[in-house]
Amino acid sequence: MANQKTPPPIPADLGFDDPSFRPRKDFMIVVGILLALGGLAALVGGILYGVVIMMMPVPPEMQEMNGLLPFDYEKMMTLSGISYIIMLGGSGAVMIWLGVGSIMIKRWAARLLHAAGWLIIGFGVIQALATLLFIPMVLQLFEYIGSSMATVPMPTGTGVMGVVIIIVYAVVFLISGAGPGAILVLVYGRKNVELTTRYYDKKPSWTDKTTYRTLMLWLLLAWSFLGTLFYAIGLGACYGDLKDSGLMDWFPQSKYIMVSFILSIIVLGILIWGVAKVQPWSWWATLVIGVISFGYSYWVFQSLDVMGLIEGFAGENWMETMAESEGEEEAEMLGGLIDVVIRAMSQYVTMSTVFGAMIFIGFMIWIKKDFLGDPRGEEVDSA
Repeated sequence: MANQKTPPPIPADLGFDDPSFRPRKDFMIVVGILLALGGLAALVGGILYGVVIMMMPVPPEMQEMNGLLPFDYEKMMTLSGISYIIMLGGSGAVMIWLGVGSIMIKRWAARLLHAAGWLIIGFGVIQALATLLFIPMVLQLFEYIGSSMATVPMPTGTGVMGVVIIIVYAVVFLISGAGPGAILVLVYGRKNVELTTRYYDKKPSWTDKTTYRTLMLWLLLAWSFLGTLFYAIGLGACYGDLKDSGLMDWFPQSKYIMVSFILSIIVLGILIWGVAKVQPWSWWATLVIGVISFGYSYWVFQSLDVMGLIEGFAGENWMETMAESEGEEEAEMLGGLIDVVIRAMSQYVTMSTVFGAMIFIGFMIWIKKDFLGDPRGEEVDSA
C-alpha cells in the first residue's frame, strides 16, 4: 500500500477549485465491465434464441390449420426469430458500447449513462402507475364474471384480491424498473465521476454542451427511432400477407401505414440531430409531434375494429359455430365477456393516453429552459 501511486490532482485550468480532489475511476470500470458482460449475454442470447425459433419445426396442430390462419405460420416464426435477434442483439450491442465507454472513462459514456439512469427510473415509476390503471378494468371483469358467468357464487373478496395482485405487480415493476436506474444515477451522478472523466478524457464531447435533462430527451428520441425502425422492418416483411388476408382493412387508413413509418423515421432522425445540437426549434417540434402522436395513437385504437379482427381469426360466424358446439348460453356469456373487455380496454387506453400525455408535456416544460437559455447553466447541481 505504501508504494501505491496517488493520482495527481485535477489541473486548475479545468475550472475546479478543490485542490484536494483526486480522480477515481474504479466505479466506472466496475459498472462498465458489468454493462459490457450483460450486453454480451444479451447479444449472444438474442442470436441463439432467434436462431432456435427459426429452426423450430411447425407443430402438427399448426400444419392442420394451414390455409385457415390469416398468415403463414412458418414465415411468422422466422420473422419472430429475426425480431429477437434485432431487439436483444441490438440492446446488447448498445450495452457493450456504453460499457466499453465507461471502462475507457469517456465523458459521453458517463453523461449518457447518468441520463439513462434517470430515464429508467422515470419509466419504472410510470410503468408502476400505469399498472394501477388496470384496477378499474379488473373490477369490471370480476363484476361481470360474478354476475353472469360464475355457476357458483364467487368467494367474498375475490375482486379485492385481484386489486392487491395488481398493486403487488406495480411495486415489483417499480423496484425492478427503477432499481437499475438508481444504481446508474448513484454511480454516474457523482461530481467525482464527471471530474474524473474530464481529467482522463481531455477531448470535449458533444454531450458536454447539454444537460442531463436534454440527454434524457435525446435518449428517448433515439429509443423511439430504433423502435420505429424495428416495427417498420417487421411490418414490411409481413405486410403482403396481412394485406392479402384482409387483416389490414380493420386498421384505419391502413394503406398509409408504411408511409407513416417512413416519415416517422425521417422526422425522428431530424429531431435527434436537433436535440443533440440543442436547437430551440427541436424542442417545439418534439412537443408538437409528441402531442400529435399521443392523439393519433388514441384515435387508431378507438377506430380499431376489434370484433372484425376476432372474426378474421375465428371466422365471421364464430358465434353461431360456438353456439352449436357449446350451447347458446356459453356463446352469449363469451360474447358478453368480450364486450366487457373491449369497453374496459377502451377506458384504460383513454386514461393511459391522458396520463402519458400529461407526463410528456410536463417533462418538455421542465427541460424547455435548456433550449432557450444557457444549456449548461444549471449543470453543476446534477453532477
